[in-house]
Formats: sequence, structure tokens, C-alpha cells
Amino acid sequence: MTRTKTMNVHVYRLLLVGLLWVLSASLSHAQVIRKNIDSLSTEELAAYQHAIQLLRDRSADNPYLMDGYAWQAWVHNKNRVSVPKENTLSQGDQDPTAFYEMAATQTYADGSYGYPGMCEHGKDIFFVWHRAQFYYFEKVLQNTDPEGTIVDSRGNKCPTATVGVPFWNFTNEPSGTKFPAIFEDSSSVLYHAGRNLQVNPDYRRFTSPYLLAKLMQESNWSTFGGYPNATHGGYGTFESQMHNPMHTPYIGGDMTYPSRAAYDPIFYSFHAYIDYIFEAWIQKHGSGDITSLDYFLRAEQPKDFNLPGYDPGLGDRPNMGRAELYLDISELGYQYLARGKDDFYTEQELEGLLKDKKGRPLVLGKSKESPYYRLFTSRVSWRPETKGQLTSETITIRAADVANPYSYSYTEKDPSSSYQIDLYMHPVKVKPNVSLKKFRKRYFVGAATAWLDSSHAHHMMGEHKLNVNLTEAMNALNQNHAGEAYQITVNYTKR
Repeated sequence: MTRTKTMNVHVYRLLLVGLLWVLSASLSHAQVIRKNIDSLSTEELAAYQHAIQLLRDRSADNPYLMDGYAWQAWVHNKNRVSVPKENTLSQGDQDPTAFYEMAATQTYADGSYGYPGMCEHGKDIFFVWHRAQFYYFEKVLQNTDPEGTIVDSRGNKCPTATVGVPFWNFTNEPSGTKFPAIFEDSSSVLYHAGRNLQVNPDYRRFTSPYLLAKLMQESNWSTFGGYPNATHGGYGTFESQMHNPMHTPYIGGDMTYPSRAAYDPIFYSFHAYIDYIFEAWIQKHGSGDITSLDYFLRAEQPKDFNLPGYDPGLGDRPNMGRAELYLDISELGYQYLARGKDDFYTEQELEGLLKDKKGRPLVLGKSKESPYYRLFTSRVSWRPETKGQLTSETITIRAADVANPYSYSYTEKDPSSSYQIDLYMHPVKVKPNVSLKKFRKRYFVGAATAWLDSSHAHHMMGEHKLNVNLTEAMNALNQNHAGEAYQITVNYTKR
């Protein structure tokens, strides 16, 4: 071979190596698209359903496989399960939920313990823990049948390599009677028996897009996203006012219970939208103030999908790495495509909403309708409860700010199930009567829901505290009633 030919071969080899490196780099940062589930093409929806069905099929034969539906559902709140050396369980004709629950409670003398996961609620890592959970879940889905060569138990096959978890914008009118239409199709793997099917004929959506837009304006991370785990945590406004009441009472069924929520496939589209909200908050306010980023996110997931920079830490329980790994979704391999109604209302649109019939701003304590009542209830079916256990205490109206906030804290001594509190601020001379719409409409200042069940005990230290930041309401009253004695009345109801 001549010297010139040798040099050309060498150059070609270098070019080939460079091309392969560029291709590898591009593939490692390939972005799947998460869309509104009602916007999926026929092919995209078929691929998602095929991937879910293959996970179901795996768990039907062996519920202890990490890349099966049962284990991925257990990640949400099954702290420990006994895993046999050789599995002998099979689902057969059993209901999937009943089979998964039975498998999770077995004890095997020859087995070992697995630690699927401990979902994080009521603290500042709520958003990021679920993002990490979904990162692994989405990778599992994509790897069920990348080339489209496996026939699932329904007789379908299609490539799953680019599957993204589709989101459900639950603040919009549903395409079905109460949920996205595909979740109401009994022939779909996304259908799940037992959901709450009761529908308000006037409003088919439950939580307000106006309230969401208002919450998104909050730049203080603790107020919006939750309080640090190191200080015993506490719900952020989004979790207690949007996430929790959607689980119960709106969706209901298995979604009522933290330990069973992920058995229902709607869980994943519900939380995909919550992750979209998390990303939108980061784009608006930045991630610099997000706390507990050094926290290890507890869950046992397939190691093949661990991120670069993954650190298992020194603890004796498996985890998904530190929270800081999950802030940049481009590094996680996905992005969102949101259109039209998936956009949030602007500040100008909120200002337009919060005016009376004469175009005057609604003023707490002065207008016949509280601006908070309008925010929570406009064009949705959610309303404050008309019955419950009332408690009142006298307070003095004062100025409040970040350094000296006003927050109401409710203590639940028996936190074995979900509960809701509705809050009212009214003059001492006004007798609280939540059965009267006039009282509710004028003095309502906020509500919060705690989402709990008896197996959710790792989220609390004995008693459960539900904190509601009322700084803005206090300042609104301070404009016209500074120094006056007022009452704060709380209406407590079990869910």
C-alpha cells in the first residue's frame, strides 16, 4: 500500500470515529416528547398502551421484576417487600391490583428483601422525587419493545423506543365524561375500575386553572414547593391545594391511597402534568432556591438506567441518587410539548378575573366575595365544605412579610386518612356558619388537603401538621382593618 493510500485510510478511520462519537453523543441526549394525552397520534397512543401492557404482562408472570408494572407501582409507596429466590406466583385470572397487593405482602423464607420505594410528600422534595421516579419509569417503558418485535397479551406490537409519558392537564375540561377519553375506554389497558365516576353536570373539572396560575406566581420555593425535610417538612401550596384534592375525592379508587395510587395508570399522566408544572416554575423562577438538593431519593430502580454522576451514598437502602441530578430535563432525555389550553393564565388575566361586576378589584373584608373564593371556585366544581368540625381563634390584624409571615398550622392527632381544612377570616362579631353560602363566599381565605393513609406513616413524626400560608390574606385585611380583632375559623372534614 502506498503512503498516500495509508494516509487516506487513516483519515477515513478518524472521520468514522468522529462520526460515531457525534452520533453517540446525540443519542445520549435524544429528547422524547411528552405531550397532552389528548394530542397523541394514533401511533403514539398505541405505543404507550403497548409499553404499559408489556409491563403488565411481565408482572403477571413475576411481580418481583423491577421492570414490571407491579414493582414500578410499588416504587411509589412500598417501603419493603420480600422477594423469593425463585418466583412461583402468577396472576392468572386475578384482578391486577389484588394480585400486586397480595404479592407485596408475601414472606419468603428463602428470599431477600427488596426496597421498591418511599414516595416523598409533604416536604420540599415532593416534585423532584416524582421526577426521578418518572425518569426510571419512562426508561423502562422505552425499553419494553424498542424495535416493535414483541407481541403483547392483547396481540399488539409497535416500537416503544421514543415513548414519552403523556400528561393529563386536569385543570382543563376533560375529553371524556370526567377524565381523558382513553382512560374511560374499558377496552384500553389505561382503564382502571373503581375510580370515582360521580360528575358535576355544571363543571366537569375540579381544580382551578386560575388558582394554579396564582400559585405559579409564588417565587418563594418553600411556599410553593414544600418545606425542607431537615426541619420536618410541610406541604407547599401546590401539593396541598392542587395535587392532594385531585387524588381524593376527585379521582378516587386506588388513587385515594398513597400506597396503591400507582396501580391506576392515570397516576402517571396525572403526575406527568405535575412535572410539567415543576418545569414551568423552574423556567419562571430558576432553580437556585430549591432546597434539599443533596438529599438521596429513596427507591430501588433498574441500575442500567442510573444517570451519569449517580452516587449511591453510604446508606443501607437503595436510592435514585441525589436530588440535584434531576433539575435539567434535557439531561434526563425529555421535553414537553404544550399547546393552547395547556398555557397558564397570565397576571393580567388573573387581574381581570378578580374584579366585581363594576370592574372593581375584589377586596378581602370589603367586597361581598373574597378574591380567594373566586380563585378556588371559578368555573370548577370544587367548593368549600358546608359541614364539618369548626374551631375558631381570635387574632389581631397586622402587617406580614417574608421575614414575619402569617401561617396557620392545623394539627391532626390521628393521621390515618386524608382530611381537608377550609379557612375563613372574619370579624369577631360575625358568627361563623359554613352552611351559609354568604359566609363562605365573603370570608373564605384558603383550603388545604392532607393526602394520607395508614401505611403512609413515614411521612410524619407522630402527629400531622398542615400549614397554610395566609400572609397575603393578612396583608389584604391590614389595609382596612389594621389592629382590629378578627377570628380565623377552620372547618375540618375527613376525606
